[in-house]
Amino acid sequence: MLTPGIELFGKTLGVIGFGRIGSYVASIANAFRMRVLGYDPFVDRERFIEVNAVRVESLDDLLRQSDFITIHTSLTRESKGLIGRREVGLMRDGVFIVNTARGGEVVDENAILEGLRSGKIAGYATDVLTGEPPTEESSPLLRAFKRREVTNLFVTSHIAGGVTRESVKRYTLYVVRGGVRDALMLLRR
Repeated sequence: MLTPGIELFGKTLGVIGFGRIGSYVASIANAFRMRVLGYDPFVDRERFIEVNAVRVESLDDLLRQSDFITIHTSLTRESKGLIGRREVGLMRDGVFIVNTARGGEVVDENAILEGLRSGKIAGYATDVLTGEPPTEESSPLLRAFKRREVTNLFVTSHIAGGVTRESVKRYTLYVVRGGVRDALMLLRR
């Protein structure tokens, strides 16, 4: 029997990291009439207001209230291990998580894997893993994915979101028209 999906309408999206990408994701969530919570201690309140999001003061508050969580942080001393066993325990049962952070070590992969196996995490999609490049030894999630140990784990290449027919054509045109330097600057954005 085909299991029906779930609607985004009326659900709560928690955005961890409210820079350019995180705030853009928040504005898209508004189109689905989601309640958007944002956590980023380094971003001014005005940014949250601009995209109709509620700025929460603590990560714990965001984790407790969110049906969906999306992670958009850089890997820094403060963000390393940001999501571990304790944080997974605070999350709602059946939470969905998308991790496109700039570094796999933002999450404890063993904690995520435990959450997937127990059903605490209904689904986890990521394009970042532990290790550069990730291996089955450095990344428990990559090992579980390759061995098909869990069915609610989705792993893509870290460049998956930026490699489309349109983007390849656009980058090629930038190189032809403006030179390699301009194309590299575009890719760094």
